Amino acid sequence: MSDYSRRISYIYEYENGEKGQNKGYIKTEVRQDRGKMDIELRELKPSSLSEATVGYYLWKGGRIKACGYRKEQLTGRNSSIVLDFNPKDMEGVSLSEICGVIIRCSDIIYTAEWSEEEFDLKLVDWVDSLKEIMVEAKPKEKPADELAIQEIPDFLKVKKKEKNKNIKYDKSYHMKINNWKDMFKKYDIVEPFNDDIIQPCVEIGYEDLKYLPSSCKNVVNNSFLLHGLYYYRHVLIGRQRCRKAQKIYMLGVPGRYENSERMIAAMFGFDNFKAAQRNGINCSNFGYWYTLFRDDE
Repeated sequence: MSDYSRRISYIYEYENGEKGQNKGYIKTEVRQDRGKMDIELRELKPSSLSEATVGYYLWKGGRIKACGYRKEQLTGRNSSIVLDFNPKDMEGVSLSEICGVIIRCSDIIYTAEWSEEEFDLKLVDWVDSLKEIMVEAKPKEKPADELAIQEIPDFLKVKKKEKNKNIKYDKSYHMKINNWKDMFKKYDIVEPFNDDIIQPCVEIGYEDLKYLPSSCKNVVNNSFLLHGLYYYRHVLIGRQRCRKAQKIYMLGVPGRYENSERMIAAMFGFDNFKAAQRNGINCSNFGYWYTLFRDDE
């Protein structure tokens, strides 16, 4: 439907100026000129159980301008808030100009960040209206021959495979990925799983998401995938063992098996979980939330 859109965003806790844990999510739905937000807050601290101001924010001159929308009473560690709004007029600006949602309660702030700029609690100014400080969004050019994805910091990029370090020019470094098989030629093989049900596997970085086969085009901007990529710096491509006539591949997002994460993973299409062991990743219940794709070539 052209008049319908939906966005699911994570909520993070800020206390004493520092970004903390994920504390839930916001589902935003817009139908024509009507909007609705379902805010789910989880495992709140006792100091948060008070009256909260729910509002929006945007960036202006290097500062974060936040405006309250309405008051809500948070009565339990798990609280739900439903907001109805006009997407064309959210305290003076439109939904497309908003950079995120901000919830203020006593000395703790919760945010759902929609923009690429990193939220900083020290830069927040509370204002009566956002209308007078509205910023204009700059349009981004989308490559015609590639899937449109956001720019990524250098630290998220994965180094390409080099077959022979003594050779200065390695064509595999410059090889463009055209199909699933090319993934296993371009990167080093990794073995995250104790069995061989999904083998071989490779890690890929953000810059190669745009080269995934066309069957994956709907997941390159998937919020759950980008969330896992940001924290673990890779996603996983694997080949599932099956009959010779079939070619089934998995796309895995690193994470932990927890009920809250299981619910969110399923919302974004990653219904399966497989436990894994990786060097340098020390956390319990670690593994990959994954979805499967069939290669019909």
